[in-house]
Amino acid sequence: MRRVFAIAVIAGFCLVAVLLYNDIKSFIWTHPWWHSFLVAIPGIAAPVLAGFELQHSKEANNLRTEANNHRTRANALQAELNQHLQQIAANTQRPLSEAEINARILKKYVGQRALVTEGGNHWGAAGAIVAEVNDSNIFTLFVPAGYNSSQAWGQPVRCDKVHVVEVSKDGCAVQLSIIERYGNATSYGEARSWDERHLQPTRTGIQRGTNVFSAQYRKDGSPKLQHIHIYSSTNDNSNYLLVTGEDQKEMNSWYNSKLDIEKKFAIIQAEWVADGYRYDGGGGNGTLNLFVRK
Repeated sequence: MRRVFAIAVIAGFCLVAVLLYNDIKSFIWTHPWWHSFLVAIPGIAAPVLAGFELQHSKEANNLRTEANNHRTRANALQAELNQHLQQIAANTQRPLSEAEINARILKKYVGQRALVTEGGNHWGAAGAIVAEVNDSNIFTLFVPAGYNSSQAWGQPVRCDKVHVVEVSKDGCAVQLSIIERYGNATSYGEARSWDERHLQPTRTGIQRGTNVFSAQYRKDGSPKLQHIHIYSSTNDNSNYLLVTGEDQKEMNSWYNSKLDIEKKFAIIQAEWVADGYRYDGGGGNGTLNLFVRK
């Protein structure tokens, strides 16, 4: 604004000088020199002051331009610094371990069935349920009680000791190949779901009738004997009570219909045989349709 004013003053002075040229010339010739000098002072001072003002405006503009250049450079340096800091943070970030990667994947399948293999062998057509994945990157596979297993059990596995294939197969959402188990399996009785794992079967109120079948099983190199006893009902119904034991100590019992007890016996015996036990005597199955593997 000040620069514009100075330019306007100079332009106005020049215009007045052109328009009043003859009058100014006559005044100078008819008056003493010092009168002319006094009259000329405002006209001389105005351009001089205007010139100084133009110089100051130019310097101010130069300083503003220089300040803007410094701000631009500072912003560019700050942006470059931020970029370098981000790159440093990315380079120093710890990469995820195999256990952490597998844990993230397995958490997506909690509550779903997995097709499990171990040492080239399958755990069964039904596989196992991915029950939980804890903060220590250890997950638990849960096999509920049912026709495929007489007892429910859970097996922990470290997440870096399993191969995970996210491809569904045979009704299972994911495929797992266990390299190494973590600790021993935990028995959960007759739990049919992970939420029931701490529930214990009740045996109160069940009266035993006649022992209609008994058998014992022996494992080579082991002094322990395992037993199966089946009792008839004390009332007029056709239910039976199946009791398993180890060295004269009762372990579990099931009270159900004749058909269900026959199926339960077949499952228990198959599991024991798979663990290396063999039939070592017994008999007296009455009307039960039991196949004893000797």
